[in-house]
Amino acid sequence: LTRAELANAAAQLAILQGRIAERQAEADLLQAQFARAQASAPRDGIVLMDDPGEWIGKPVSTGERILTIAGEDDAEVEAWLGPGDVIDLPPGAEVTLYLNSAPLAPVDATVRYLAHEAVVRPDGTFAYRLRAALADGQDKPRVGLKGTVKVRGERVPLVYWMLRRPLATLRQTLGW
Repeated sequence: LTRAELANAAAQLAILQGRIAERQAEADLLQAQFARAQASAPRDGIVLMDDPGEWIGKPVSTGERILTIAGEDDAEVEAWLGPGDVIDLPPGAEVTLYLNSAPLAPVDATVRYLAHEAVVRPDGTFAYRLRAALADGQDKPRVGLKGTVKVRGERVPLVYWMLRRPLATLRQTLGW
């Protein structure tokens, strides 16, 4: 090789080393951006999200809830009691859930919480939120299933049970 060829090769080597360093810097930047775009959960569980398609192209702000993570043992019963159906339910009252997908296999639970105030439901009506913990020793239903709940409160005389709603309607009508 001649001196001119060696000088040309050395110049080419410097140019190629510069391109390699440039590409390495781009790769490092992309890797850092990818790491910032990933969100990791503090625990294992099932991701609860209504419609992932809603989030495509939508900007999010810091602290905005995108999804919820439920542990496999975090399943519980959520029921809505209409204002006319609310009775005194102490924590620990029995609840039976009849799932629409398995109506012949009831799920037992106990009342954990009953709201003190009626809140607006997703359908626009007012109701009291009831939460019940699933009983141990039974198969846990999949999160998100719908059904009907039977709540057992304290025993009352049959006459009171039959006349409770008519008396409430009469009281509201007469303004007592």
